[in-house]
Amino acid sequence: MSAAEAATAPAPAAPPTATISYLSKDVVRQRSKIVTEDLYVPHWDGLVRVRGLSLGQRSMIRRANMNPKLDGEGVDIDMEGMELDALVLGCVGADGRPIFAAGDKEWLRNEISGGGVTCVANRIFELSGMAGRTSAKKPEGSSEKTTS
Repeated sequence: MSAAEAATAPAPAAPPTATISYLSKDVVRQRSKIVTEDLYVPHWDGLVRVRGLSLGQRSMIRRANMNPKLDGEGVDIDMEGMELDALVLGCVGADGRPIFAAGDKEWLRNEISGGGVTCVANRIFELSGMAGRTSAKKPEGSSEKTTS
C-alpha cells in the first residue's frame, strides 16, 4: 500500500465485543501512545512524518489562537495560526524531534503552499482528535445505564 493510500485508509474496526474488557490506568498508559505516521503531501511532492498532539499541546494551540472579539461578544479563532502551530508541534523527523520551530511560522505562512500546510495540519488535527466531534463507541449489547 502506498503512503497516499495508507493516509486515506479507513480506521480498523473495533474487535468483537466478547474480547473487549475494562481498562485499568496502567493498561491505558501502556496502550495510549501518541500516533506517528508518514503522510504524503501532494503539494510538496514528498513525505512528512506527523504525530498526534497531547491534550496539553491541543489546549495550548487553542488558547494561543482564540482572541476576544472587539465587541466583547465571543471570540475570533485564528485557523491559520492553529494550522501553523500544529505544524511546529506535529511535524517530526525520523528521530522524533520537531522539524519546524516557532521562528519558521512566518516562512510557513508566506512562502510555501498553503494547501500543503492545510493538508498536513488537518492530518495532525485528525490524529489528535481535533477534527470534528468524535466519541468513543459503546460496545454492542452494553446498557445505557450503569449502577455502582
